[in-house]
Amino acid sequence: EEKTEQSGELAVQIVQLKNEKSDVAEQLEADTGYSQQLGEDCEQQTKDYAAVKQTRSDELLAIADTIKILNDDDVLELFKKT
Repeated sequence: EEKTEQSGELAVQIVQLKNEKSDVAEQLEADTGYSQQLGEDCEQQTKDYAAVKQTRSDELLAIADTIKILNDDDVLELFKKT
């Protein structure tokens, strides 16, 4: 009778463990997909940031060139005439 009870308990534990294994496998699959998506998103964000950084650099260079032109003596004389 004790062996039958132990056998029944073990059978229940086996079923529970199989269910847990199935749940863990599903969660692992979902987590793996999420991890891949994060990797793709990070890669895209890195590319976007590089483009923004390059644009900002170009804008700063254009501003510096404009200031250089406006500080030129010929431009100063032109402004004095108008």
